Amino acid sequence: MKNLSIVLNLILVVAVAILFYFHFSDKPEVGQAVTAIPVATGNIVYVNSDSLLEQYDYFKNKKSEFEQSQTKIKSQLRSEGEKLQKEIEDYQKNASMMTAQQRQATEEQLSFKQQSFLQKKDELLGKLEDEQSKVNEEIYTKLGSYIKEFNRNRNYSFVLG
Repeated sequence: MKNLSIVLNLILVVAVAILFYFHFSDKPEVGQAVTAIPVATGNIVYVNSDSLLEQYDYFKNKKSEFEQSQTKIKSQLRSEGEKLQKEIEDYQKNASMMTAQQRQATEEQLSFKQQSFLQKKDELLGKLEDEQSKVNEEIYTKLGSYIKEFNRNRNYSFVLG
């Protein structure tokens, strides 16, 4: 659930940034996503976020890279989790044939492995969240600087998305 929230926030931030980018781009294919409305003190610009996301290649590339990283980490965690689960099942099958000392040693070993697995899981998911935050910030920065440069000659009063 936490990952879904993060992914949705990433998509929303990227969408807004992409909208700004395409809105201020002079490319004719982007013109369909942007509408300028003249007002007494300047211009208000509307940016269609759906169109912007569909056309912004940088966002598509970053999204694809993020999804690949996410898939790799999930696969790695699933593999290690299944391995640990198999070791636990083997212990449960053989526990009746072990001495009390062997059971205790095996339980401690499995407990340590489980704690290590959970720690690694938290670490990898934290790295994934950090990566997502960096990408969001990078896209926001790129689009912000592009909008400033684009608006230097046009002087839009307000941008809506």
